[in-house]
Amino acid sequence: MDQLKQLGELKFQGVLTEAEFEDQKRKILGS
Repeated sequence: MDQLKQLGELKFQGVLTEAEFEDQKRKILGS
């Protein structure tokens, strides 16, 4: 779950696009 929080912060900072965020989230949740 820490990974998801980190992802959310990256998206919030504009480091990740919405699509990249969703892709990474799926990888984390799918594992």
